[in-house]
Amino acid sequence: MQIRIAQITDAHIFEDPHTRFEGCDTRASIEAVLAEIQSLGNIDLIVATGDMSMDGGFVSYRFLNSLFSGCDIPVLAVPGNHDKPGVASQAANFYFLTSTVKRDFGRWRFHFLNTKKDGHELGEIDSKDLAELSENIVSAGRKPQIIFMHHPPLNIGSAWLDDMKLENSSDFWQIVSQSSNIKGVFCGHVHQDNELSRNGVPVITTPSTCIQFKRHSRVYQIERLQPGFRIIEAQDDETFSHHLVRLEPSDDFSVPLL
Repeated sequence: MQIRIAQITDAHIFEDPHTRFEGCDTRASIEAVLAEIQSLGNIDLIVATGDMSMDGGFVSYRFLNSLFSGCDIPVLAVPGNHDKPGVASQAANFYFLTSTVKRDFGRWRFHFLNTKKDGHELGEIDSKDLAELSENIVSAGRKPQIIFMHHPPLNIGSAWLDDMKLENSSDFWQIVSQSSNIKGVFCGHVHQDNELSRNGVPVITTPSTCIQFKRHSRVYQIERLQPGFRIIEAQDDETFSHHLVRLEPSDDFSVPLL
């Protein structure tokens, strides 16, 4: 049985629907992304890897809840540094995870991590969640496994973003090293398409559903690329593939000229 997952990330929905992010209407952009995902068909799960809200406002999560409720695909979301899980839990009924959680689908095990560190833009996995992740990885035995999280656990080559990666990444990698069956780590946060690796484990970052940050830049800089999402296909033979999908410019939505 093939499992097809759509990863979306960094929607940055504002409380005020008229507020723009670098000129981008983030509500229109995620609506266009979700419409494109639904048009593909045969998607088993949407995983939202954090910063779904820009300001953590109740109304921003109500908007997301309405959007996802109109979709016939289950949604699992992990928090990013901009999110406020407590507010989200009051405003939304899609599954917003606030601790380390595992889910088994077919032959595969998927891990969903909370890397939000309150009051900081960088990420951290607390000791309780690290212990839970370790137990979940070991208990999976020979199952192939994929990890979803917001903050990348390594440098991606943009200095200002590397200052905001997962702070305790060495602890994370020590736990991941317990198994040779971790097939990939999928992240958000950096608004870029990157494919990196550590110790043979692929680390993939996915573009935002709104604006994109310029790759290999030392400072904050926007790149005029369309919103995107990632399709991940996990096969019964324990292999997986993934590919990036960007929206085509259209009358419905295109990124603004900067």
